[in-house]
Amino acid sequence: MTPAKVLFARLWFFGVFGMLCAYAHSQGAQTAPYKYKISYETISQPFEVDFERWYDFEEGINIAQKTHRPLMLYFWHQQCPFCQRLNAWVLSRPEVRQYLAKYFVIVSIITLDEASSKLVKDHRVGATPTVIFSRLESDDEAIPELQELWRFVGSRSQDDFMIEVTRALEALQP
Repeated sequence: MTPAKVLFARLWFFGVFGMLCAYAHSQGAQTAPYKYKISYETISQPFEVDFERWYDFEEGINIAQKTHRPLMLYFWHQQCPFCQRLNAWVLSRPEVRQYLAKYFVIVSIITLDEASSKLVKDHRVGATPTVIFSRLESDDEAIPELQELWRFVGSRSQDDFMIEVTRALEALQP
């Protein structure tokens, strides 16, 4: 086939496919299988994330050393749409924040910040959002060593996020 015929065939196929999807959607069919139904009342009223209660890396390490609690390292940045989704629909929820605060010292690390570039490299963060659950391996205050327990990359629904947190808590058990 000539390139022009291939192009025409592709355009025709995608045009017909697009019209079929539009027709199915207009008849009430969902175009993708969704695991969770989202109510529009929830979407229209997102909570604000209280980043004032989260710590930078050094402060979080100091608190974890004093309290002997594990860390949740949250790597994100403001322009990331997946980070915005996780912030608005999961991390901003009071029940999630309270649960995390009960078990972890939460450290917020903005990945595009020059000061955090070494942390991003050291923790092998390739995409945002990345959540790493760690605990301090040594009691040496001068050189803290972190043991990674659990990690996940990408946005999650609230239910899936809490499953990941549960897995991290299970990894903490001796």
